[in-house]
Amino acid sequence: MMNKIKIIVLGSVVMLSGCGPASDWIKDAPVHDIDFNADVRWADVPQDSISRPEMLVSFGPYILWADNSLDRPVWIWNEDTGELSSPVMSGRASNEILDVQEIMQTPDGFALVDTFKKRLYYYRLDSASAEWRQENSEDTKEFCWVTVAEDTIVGQLMDGTARYGVKPAGETIKRFGDYSEYGLSNGSGWGLLMGHGTANASRGLYAVYSCYTSAYSIVDYRDTATVCSRSLELSSFNNHGDHYVSMRPDSKMGFVSVASNDNYIFALYDGKELDYYMSNPGIGLRGNDICIFSWDGSYVSRLHSDRPVSCIAWNEDRQSLYLCVLDNDEFRFAELAPDTIPPMF
Repeated sequence: MMNKIKIIVLGSVVMLSGCGPASDWIKDAPVHDIDFNADVRWADVPQDSISRPEMLVSFGPYILWADNSLDRPVWIWNEDTGELSSPVMSGRASNEILDVQEIMQTPDGFALVDTFKKRLYYYRLDSASAEWRQENSEDTKEFCWVTVAEDTIVGQLMDGTARYGVKPAGETIKRFGDYSEYGLSNGSGWGLLMGHGTANASRGLYAVYSCYTSAYSIVDYRDTATVCSRSLELSSFNNHGDHYVSMRPDSKMGFVSVASNDNYIFALYDGKELDYYMSNPGIGLRGNDICIFSWDGSYVSRLHSDRPVSCIAWNEDRQSLYLCVLDNDEFRFAELAPDTIPPMF
C-alpha cells in the first residue's frame, strides 16, 4: 500500500547521528537511459484490465499486479496462454482481502499481505482446475512490513522490541537490530524508515528501501547481523545544526518499489517532494530512476526512464526486469532484457 500517501506524525522529536550523505547521490553511479523503442518488449496485457498498478510480481509466464482501487485487487496474466484471472476479492470475509500491502513470489506460487487484517495469505495454482486458490495464512500483526524467503517470514517490526523480525516456519519470531545509527528509538524509527523489502534466500540476506526518506539497510537474517545501513539524503530531517526528524512539504520521497535477483537489488526511486503528492492526492507514487545495488550495499548503476514507472519486478525464469510504465496516460507492462541492464551488459 506504499503507493497511497500516508502522513506519518512521529510522537517525539529525536536526534539523528552518523555521517552526512552526498547532496546529489543519485548521480554517483553510471546511468543507462532506457530506449523504449529498442530496449523493451511490451507485454500484450488487455489494456482494460490495467487500472493503476501499485505492486508488481513476475515469474515464469505470469505477470501479477495489485490495485487496491478495484473490487478484485489482484490480477494475473499468463503470457503463454493469454489467460487473465483475478482470484482475489476485496472484502472482510476470511477468503477476501481488505487492502493489499505487498505481493510476492513464493516457492509454490505467490503470497500477499493484508494491511488491515495483518495476515499473510498464500496462493497456489490448483493443477486440476488450473485456478489460483488461497491455501493458508499466517498472522503478521507484529510486523509493519514482511516478505517471504522460502519457508521464512522476514520483515520490519512495529512493536518497538527491535527493528527486524525473522520467523521460520513453525517457530517464534527472532528479533534483532535497532535504529541507533539514526538516533531513533525502535518505536519511532519504523514509522520513518519502513519500506518495501526483498529477500535473497540463497545468501540469507534481506534488504529494506525506505519510502519516506532515502535510506536503505541490508541484513543477514540468519546470523541476525547488519551488512550495511545508509542514509542517502536528509530532507526528512531538520538539517540545521543537529539533525531532527522533521518531515516537511519539501521532504523528498524515497524508494517506492523494490525487486532483486541473486546478484543485484533494483530500487525504484521517487525523489519528488512530499508537497507534490499533497497537492495531487490522486497521483500514486512513481519514479523515473531504478537504482541498482549489489548485495553488499554498493550503488553500482542506474536505469533512467523518461516515462514514469509505478512498480518493478524481477522475473528469475526469464532473467528480465519488468516495469509498470505510464505510457501516453495509460499504464503498460514492459520487459527489459538483461543485456540492456547495467552492469549486466
